[in-house]
Amino acid sequence: MKRLVRYGLVGVGLLAAVIVIFLLLFRQDMAQMALRSALEFAEDKVVENLPAGETVDGVRKEFDALLARFEQGSVRSDDLKPLLDRFAETYKDQNISPDEVKQILEEVRRLLRR
Repeated sequence: MKRLVRYGLVGVGLLAAVIVIFLLLFRQDMAQMALRSALEFAEDKVVENLPAGETVDGVRKEFDALLARFEQGSVRSDDLKPLLDRFAETYKDQNISPDEVKQILEEVRRLLRR
């Protein structure tokens, strides 16, 4: 019985070590995945609430360009923080007005001009 408990504890310890090593090795990739997911979610909500004068295709192209620049490294995660903070602030009530969408699009365009 003691041997079984000892093997169980060693197994749990090894599993915990593997998980920690995995997180340390791939944390950058996981952070980029999370930022990409957040940008895609923001894009979907912006497209749902487009103000007059904006097209779905145009907005999608701008978000795609921003994602491409992020993946290339010319836009850093720190650069995306103001955009994602603005989106989080406007989406608190789970509704985005066309004026709020304009502000988010201005932020996207500012990042693309850099």
